[in-house]
Amino acid sequence: AEESGELAAELPDGPDDKVVHETADLLFHVMVGLAARRIPIAAVFAELARRFGTSGHTEKAARPAKQ
Repeated sequence: AEESGELAAELPDGPDDKVVHETADLLFHVMVGLAARRIPIAAVFAELARRFGTSGHTEKAARPAKQ
C-alpha cells in the first residue's frame, strides 16, 4: 500500500523521474508478489488485453455477483 500511495502522490504533478522511480518500486513489489504466488506476469497482460476497449462500467457489470 505504501508504494501505491507514493506513486499516487507523484502522478498529478511530480517530476517525471520521480514518477518513474515510484512506478518501478510498485512494479517490483507486484512482480515479487506474483512470483511468490507462481502467477506469470503474462496472466496480468492477458487480463489487460481482455479489458482493452471495454469501459469500466461494462467490465464491472460483467463480473459475477458477490455472494
